[in-house]
Amino acid sequence: MNCQYKAQTRSRAFTLIELLVVISIIALLIGILLPALGSARATARKLTCASTLRSAGQGMQLYALDNKEYFPGPNSSGAAYRINRGVAGGFYGMANETSSTTPTTIWDWISPTLGDSLGLSVNRATRTSQIFSDFGCQEARLTIDTLFGGWIDTADFQTELTEGRSFNQISYLTPGSFHYYSSEWGQNAPSIVRNQPNTRYLTGFENPATTPKSFRPQLTRVGTQASNKIFAADGTRYVAEERGSLILDFDLNPVAATYSSFGTSGPTFDESRAYGRDTIESSDLNVDLSIRHAETINALYFDGHVSGLTKTEMYSDPNPWFPTGSIFTEDRATPESVSFMERQQGNRREAKIN
Repeated sequence: MNCQYKAQTRSRAFTLIELLVVISIIALLIGILLPALGSARATARKLTCASTLRSAGQGMQLYALDNKEYFPGPNSSGAAYRINRGVAGGFYGMANETSSTTPTTIWDWISPTLGDSLGLSVNRATRTSQIFSDFGCQEARLTIDTLFGGWIDTADFQTELTEGRSFNQISYLTPGSFHYYSSEWGQNAPSIVRNQPNTRYLTGFENPATTPKSFRPQLTRVGTQASNKIFAADGTRYVAEERGSLILDFDLNPVAATYSSFGTSGPTFDESRAYGRDTIESSDLNVDLSIRHAETINALYFDGHVSGLTKTEMYSDPNPWFPTGSIFTEDRATPESVSFMERQQGNRREAKIN
């Protein structure tokens, strides 16, 4: 009698230990890949930010070509708007409905150069929001908490803040040293309107360097090499403390005298509101918001190219932030820049910016 045995088959499943090993491997791979993916995204945002700055540089240069080499800023595109038009409320021809190329403040160098090409709004509040958000750096992602000061169109800004698109943090700042006339002029600076001394061009500070008396905000006067001088860079203003809390705001005044939302004193000024360390007692949030690309910033140079600067370079070398021939006074300068300029000065009588 033949006996036939049928082989029994059974499926093989993962054991609990094998399953745990697989899960551990997946978790390890995710742990390895996520930082790399995050770094790749940050790199992409930095490149996009650099591309935006390059567009700003092209606009700046086109503006200068049409305006006798003067580049946009408070003493060029914004100068005429410092003249009070005599309308009730101190209207300077900038508030409410104007045009896409009207500066939102006298320091606004973006609207006069790119207002038409970007399709910016004719309303000052909406145009400001578009500049901060649509034309802003992708890494500048905080939104404004509140508005500082007031103007005749404050209601427009309040509506934009609470019911509209709001305002992202400020992305790009231009060094004030390339816009002010020299402090050597004192009270005798040239007048915007002839025979009207109350319309004199804005003069600059001496901290930590003073520009030559011959300086004007023109491409031909920024320095011996425009490729070494910075027109604009990553930077955020204005972080402040209010009743024990940190807030982010910006000045609504269209004729704000100092920097407004588009200018800066530069990183070698130790008390810079954008880059200064220990300017806010409880935080370095201003530094984090300004130096936002893995401890570096994107900088746009007057020749139109964009490159990165590290923290060390920013705080140490004042040469890119001031016109050639400026005298470095050391007053309220970063310790690193003082040491840098002492080495650069050598045996010369004065420490001059190259």
